[in-house]
Amino acid sequence: MMRGYGGWGGGPCAATGYGPGLAALRLSDAQIRKIDAIRQAEAKRQWALMASMHEAMLSGWRNFDRADIDVDAAMKTAKAMSDLRLQMLRNRLETAKQIEGVLTKAQRDELGGMGPWGW
Repeated sequence: MMRGYGGWGGGPCAATGYGPGLAALRLSDAQIRKIDAIRQAEAKRQWALMASMHEAMLSGWRNFDRADIDVDAAMKTAKAMSDLRLQMLRNRLETAKQIEGVLTKAQRDELGGMGPWGW
């Protein structure tokens, strides 16, 4: 069973598609399905935010040119992009918390020794 997110090439986690942390935890099929659903939901949220960030960046570029820089418009664009980046970080942290909730205590303990981004 291919478990998605494999990316390019092989390696120790190619079969599961998870980083070295989750791949080492011997996840059950039910856990894999739950984690995949969590990750898919996160991906949808992140892509929508990335599209918004791209639009903010493009509209910011349209508001001024090198001959007449509108500092306020540039700062407004930078703030909008910063807010989007912060929301993306929040999404990633909430996803990590949700994934940890799927794991057993023993799996969380094992993952804890692998650093905060074990997967």
